[in-house]
Amino acid sequence: MTRVDFYLLAGSSSIEEVTCILTEKARQRGHSIHIRTASRQDAAMLDELLWTYKDTSFIPHRLAGEAGLLDTPVCIGWDEPKPEHGDVLINMVQTMPLHAASFNRVIEIVPARESERESARERFRQYRDQGYDLHHHPMGASDAET
Repeated sequence: MTRVDFYLLAGSSSIEEVTCILTEKARQRGHSIHIRTASRQDAAMLDELLWTYKDTSFIPHRLAGEAGLLDTPVCIGWDEPKPEHGDVLINMVQTMPLHAASFNRVIEIVPARESERESARERFRQYRDQGYDLHHHPMGASDAET
C-alpha cells in the first residue's frame, strides 16, 4: 500500500524550497524520486532551484524526456502521463496524481496560507477514500531549514 505523507508548512517556507529539502533527504536515503509539477515552466524553475538552493549539496536530477539520463535518481515532470521512474512521488500539483499507487510513497506539501489549503484537504479526502496509508507532519520554520 502506498504511503502518503502530508507536510503542513508554517511561516514563510515555500513549497519549492521544501520540495528541495525533502528531495535531498529522500536521495540521502537512497530513493529515486519523481517530482510532479504543473507545467514545463514550473519544472524548469525547479530544475534551476535544485542546482542553486544550497551551496553545499548536489542533487543529480533531470527533466522528464531528456535522452540518455534515465538512470538519474531525480526526475522532474509535468502533465499527467505515468512517471518514468521513482519510488517516491513529490506532488507539486493541486490535484491528486492518477498514478499515485505506482509509487511506494507520495509526498504532498501543504501551503501555510489557509486560503491555499482547501485543495490539499480535498486531496487528503481522495487519498483517504481510496484507502491510502495517510500521515501528516507539521513543519515549523526550523524544520524547513534543516
